[in-house]
Amino acid sequence: MAPDNWAAAASATLAATRDTDTPTPLRQYPLPGDSTVELFVKDESARPTGSLKYGPARSLLVDAIRRGDVADGTPLVEATSGNLAVAEAYFARLLGLPFTAVVPRGIGRPRLEPAFDPEAVDLVIPVRDAHSVAAMRHLRDITGRTAGPSTGACLFGAFHLVARLRENRQPGVVVIVQGDSGTPYADTYYDDAWVAARGWDLAEPTALLRRYAAEGIWDPPTAAARPT
Repeated sequence: MAPDNWAAAASATLAATRDTDTPTPLRQYPLPGDSTVELFVKDESARPTGSLKYGPARSLLVDAIRRGDVADGTPLVEATSGNLAVAEAYFARLLGLPFTAVVPRGIGRPRLEPAFDPEAVDLVIPVRDAHSVAAMRHLRDITGRTAGPSTGACLFGAFHLVARLRENRQPGVVVIVQGDSGTPYADTYYDDAWVAARGWDLAEPTALLRRYAAEGIWDPPTAAARPT
């Protein structure tokens, strides 16, 4: 197939997947205490590839094809923590492109990217690995839905924001993104032996989360958040 014809056909294939997109679920989280502040979880695990990386992966390919960087037979290689590779592999298969993934392990990024603009951020909430894992398990215990450790970090941070709004007597709505489901983590972050082998003690954050659920008292570590 001529290069221009392939690019047009590939772009049409990707556009067709966009036409079938449907809104992902927005579920209310059952917060303890009064209802002046509400918390919702936007469940991106409902995407066809099981994570929020579905849309970005498609956009990357659309742009690369438009610029001529990806053509018929171009090998695709991605270094990713998992979900982006799954999404890119999905679209690569649709287009008949060879795909290779390099998959490291970890929760989030160990550093800020050079393009990060601190002026665009109002508040930074550091969340320890153990707290992220405890929170993802807490989500399962409270709602019956599983998610990954990045969602756990978001949930832990959201509890801080909810407590801050209530302390200031401000009504409001907090929305977090559930990036993926817990299925890929059954043998890792949901496995007690695997977690213990990494030196993560979940006792303290688990007790904190359970107290919050039972009494509505949020008392995290002292340096839980800081303005930028």
